[in-house]
Amino acid sequence: DGGTRYQLRKTDVLRELMSGNAFQQNHNFSISGGSARSAYRVSFGTSVNDGVLVSDKDSYKRKNIRAFLSTDIAEWLTTQLDASYSNSLKAMGNTTGFTNFFAFATSLPSYFPPDTVTINGVTLPSQAPKNLVNHVVPTKDRNDDIRLYGKAIAKPLKGLTLIGEYTYDRLNNVYTYYDKRMLYNNGSTFNPDQTATFSTYQKYNAFTDYFATNVYGTYEKNLWTNHNVAVMAGFNQEKSYMESINSTKGEMIND
Repeated sequence: DGGTRYQLRKTDVLRELMSGNAFQQNHNFSISGGSARSAYRVSFGTSVNDGVLVSDKDSYKRKNIRAFLSTDIAEWLTTQLDASYSNSLKAMGNTTGFTNFFAFATSLPSYFPPDTVTINGVTLPSQAPKNLVNHVVPTKDRNDDIRLYGKAIAKPLKGLTLIGEYTYDRLNNVYTYYDKRMLYNNGSTFNPDQTATFSTYQKYNAFTDYFATNVYGTYEKNLWTNHNVAVMAGFNQEKSYMESINSTKGEMIND
C-alpha cells in the first residue's frame, strides 16, 4: 500500500543462536608395565565437543594414541621406540558475508525478525544468525599426524656414550568448504536478497613429511683427582617436504 513497514515485536537473535548447552566428553585410558630389562606404556584418548551454536554444525572431535617401549638389549645397549597417532576434525558454519555469527547477532537491533519475513506474498527466512547456521554446510578441517621416534644408547667403553636418534613425522590436512547460497528476505530493508551470487565449493589437501637424524657421542675421562675431560661430537640432518593442492568450483549446475 506504499506505507513504511516497522518491526515492533521485541526479539533476541543472540539467544536463539545459542543452543543453551554445549555437550563435551573426554575419555583417557593408559597402561604401563615392564620387566627387569624392558618398560612400556600405552595411552589412548578421545574428545568430543559440540559447540554452543544451534544445530550440530560447530563441533570438534579428536582421537590420539601413543606407545613407548624401552629395552635393554645388552648391558651396554638400550633401544627406545616412541610412536603416536592423532586425528582431529573441526567443523564450523561459515557463509559469504557472515563469517562471525556472534558478532553479526550483536549488531542487529532488538526488533529484528528471527524467523521468516513475507514480502509481496513470498515467505522466506530472514538473515537472522540462527537461520544462517541452520542453512550452511559446515566447513570441515581434518588433521592427521603420525610420528615415529627411535633412539639407541650405546656405552661400549668406559666413559664413552654413543646416541643415535631418528624421527619421522607425517602431517595430513584436508579442508573442505561449501558456501551454499541462501535466498532470504532481508529483515532490515525488507527486500529479497541472497548470501552470494552463486554457491562455491573448495577442497584443499596437503601433507608434510619430516625426517630428522641425530648421531652424537660424548667421552669423559678423569685424568687426576680434580681434573675431568669431556669431548662431544655429533651429526644432525633434517629434511622436510610439503605438497598441497587447492581446488575451487563455482556456478555449479545444481545451484
